[in-house]
Amino acid sequence: MHFSLKEESYVVIENGSWKIKAGIGVADTNQLPSVVSNIVTSFPIKRGNMENLDELEALWRHILLKEFNIKRSRNECPVIVTVPSTWTKVQYEQIARIFFETFNSPGLYIANQALMALYGCGSLNGLVVDIGYGKTEITPILECSIQHHAIQTIPIGGQDFDEYFHSLLLSDSQFIEEYGDTPDIDIARALKESADICEVLLDANNLEDKPARMEVEYQGRKFTVGPERFRVTEPIFDPMLVSKEGVLSLTEAIYLTISSCEPDKRNLLWENVVLTGGSSIMKGLKERIKTDLAPYLTFSDNSGEYQVKEAKFLKIPEYFTNLKDRNDLAGFLGASITAKLSFPDPKGFINKVDYNDHGPSVVHTKSY
Repeated sequence: MHFSLKEESYVVIENGSWKIKAGIGVADTNQLPSVVSNIVTSFPIKRGNMENLDELEALWRHILLKEFNIKRSRNECPVIVTVPSTWTKVQYEQIARIFFETFNSPGLYIANQALMALYGCGSLNGLVVDIGYGKTEITPILECSIQHHAIQTIPIGGQDFDEYFHSLLLSDSQFIEEYGDTPDIDIARALKESADICEVLLDANNLEDKPARMEVEYQGRKFTVGPERFRVTEPIFDPMLVSKEGVLSLTEAIYLTISSCEPDKRNLLWENVVLTGGSSIMKGLKERIKTDLAPYLTFSDNSGEYQVKEAKFLKIPEYFTNLKDRNDLAGFLGASITAKLSFPDPKGFINKVDYNDHGPSVVHTKSY
């Protein structure tokens, strides 16, 4: 069977707990996702885990058939679907069944989100720190191979940031008086996502030269926000702030992940850190992580081998001018590049013949 799939028909879908990003056409990889759908009616993915396959299928159906106007009867659009490291082989097979049997897709590639983020930053080796809505996943990758034994997952993400920030706002009497009402969590989320309001400081208790309060206008209301705006991400550095007993802090988890890899590969990970995920782009977060990691980075006392002095962070290359400051889109970019490289090669993805001959289990032969 001859396959002639066109770049303008390639579909990229990145699944998340709060948002699903999708795009069609990868001729120009320097573009933002054409569909970014907030999941507000149902949450089929919770804390990074697939909870309701039927609801997830409904979201995919909306994207493919409504947003992209793909006709099932003459579907010529192969799909690359990115998923977290924690999804199982059974779930991979369920995805394959849906795309081939329900959507009649001509081709499918299921890709690991951490690996795609690393590709998006132009590297084959590195440590991917993905701070999502429901969880934070730390994945070491060496020569494109995911080191599954060393992955650490922290059950803290943007959802916890929202709830914690909301609780801080509720305890600010001046904010409540100026706002004129009891704020719901949506205002905490909106303020968190504003590039000019919330910021991560090296020391959340030291405002340095920052004003104690900032005037804000939101939905026609004017009010001020206090030092709480600098504490939004503190739960990931101190999980007990959100009652996560026994949970590692982000820096502890990063150190444990790297320490679980071969000693001669650790510097490679320290020098190629990718900070990504929807909750990763807050101003100052990268600098705070780098500072908090510094105590773990010293010269070895007994081996005499050199160890890096500080963690080094990768970013999307400058020539992707529309994406270069959007490391939260590194995974989407990496998936677009992978689609561009894989779909022209019949051996680079699962096609209908593969699926019809071998069934859903064929997905394990050509997914990464």
